[in-house]
Amino acid sequence: MSEGSVLALFDFDKTLVSRDSFRLFADMGARSLLERGRLFAAAAISKLGWMTNTRYKERVLDRVWVRRTEAERAGLLEAHAIEMEGLAIEPAWTRLRAHLDQGDHVVVLSASPRFYLGPFIEKVSAAIEVHGSEVTLEGRHAKVENLYREAKAERGRAILERLQPNRTIVYTDHRDDIPLMQLADHVVLVRPEDTTRQRVQEAGIEFEVLAG
Repeated sequence: MSEGSVLALFDFDKTLVSRDSFRLFADMGARSLLERGRLFAAAAISKLGWMTNTRYKERVLDRVWVRRTEAERAGLLEAHAIEMEGLAIEPAWTRLRAHLDQGDHVVVLSASPRFYLGPFIEKVSAAIEVHGSEVTLEGRHAKVENLYREAKAERGRAILERLQPNRTIVYTDHRDDIPLMQLADHVVLVRPEDTTRQRVQEAGIEFEVLAG
């Protein structure tokens, strides 16, 4: 990148959209109230640390993605995209579009599966670089290469090393991204919870808050 260049790194869930997009995907893909309840329970177990985030994603995808026909998958993707459009956090999208207008390099870096994240972001602009968890199908099961926590920070470091921007701005909502924030020249917390503000302050990181 040229001198004076800016890299804008955006998280996705609860940064650009107001819900966890994967939980939304699970809810929309569940075929019954019973299955929805089981997936909700799996999410709770994962949140408590009794199941890895990777295994949780694989379990959801086994139920709501792997077992569907190609036509059903296409319908689910379309419906999911429409729902996400309605969940847009407009101040964050305004910042993203401003970066594009200024010629900055914009990257969306998320633990969400790339198979739905990529097409959704690319509708906004083909100039946005998208990184998400990669999903492969092995028989009747999904395998997830999870871009989560440490893996996400490692990908962020690789992007910075490749692009070598003059200035890096990170937009995120969550304390899990503190390692990513530590790579930035400026941090913008989007509608952060109090615990996230506290943890980021304790890490010695200055930040701006974007509400909306």
